[in-house]
Amino acid sequence: MKRIFIMLVSLLVLSSCATSVKYISMEQKYTEQWTGRSHSDIVSTFGAPDRVESDGLDGLILVYEKVTTVSEIKEKYSGVYNETVTTDKKYTHFFIGGDNRCYAVKSNKVEADPDSLKRSKRVFWTSYGVGFGALILLFGLLM
Repeated sequence: MKRIFIMLVSLLVLSSCATSVKYISMEQKYTEQWTGRSHSDIVSTFGAPDRVESDGLDGLILVYEKVTTVSEIKEKYSGVYNETVTTDKKYTHFFIGGDNRCYAVKSNKVEADPDSLKRSKRVFWTSYGVGFGALILLFGLLM
């Protein structure tokens, strides 16, 4: 009986799996999607840029930026407050040539890979089912 109990507990512990979600760069996706498209196509999709810069040639760079600042204040036991400030800057730059067409895109944005999200959910529910089944079997044997 003790041996069966140990095997079932081992099964329960080993059944909990974890996967990680993979993130992909939006730069490649944007480059494939927007290279060759017109300035007006980009503006009509993304809205007015946050600023426009020169590309150093006869074109321009449409700059889209989003800066997020999070401030967290924690009190320590001695009454001293500790403040942590985190700043995150996401940007996308569309390089527009003299012919009014996009020739390059630079971005640091990322998004979750849809395939890894599906795999992560599938593994979670499978491990949850196996773990729950092992728990029911364990209680059935102990009763």
